[in-house]
Amino acid sequence: MRNLVFIGVCLAVTVWMIFDSGKSEQVFTFWEHVNLPNKDEIGMYVSQFFYYIALLVGVVYLGRKFKRRNDK
Repeated sequence: MRNLVFIGVCLAVTVWMIFDSGKSEQVFTFWEHVNLPNKDEIGMYVSQFFYYIALLVGVVYLGRKFKRRNDK
């Protein structure tokens, strides 16, 4: 419970400092310059993610297989 109160106080102080320093307009206009990826790029990222996960699973499987072979 104390952690939530601490996080809330930190967020309140951060928001107060942003508005007090006059930087609120800069913060609000920041998101206008963010370019989100299109569907093709998202598909490429997802396929690469699954490819690397499959490689990781394969390496772990082979590592355990050879470790069991050496333990016998």
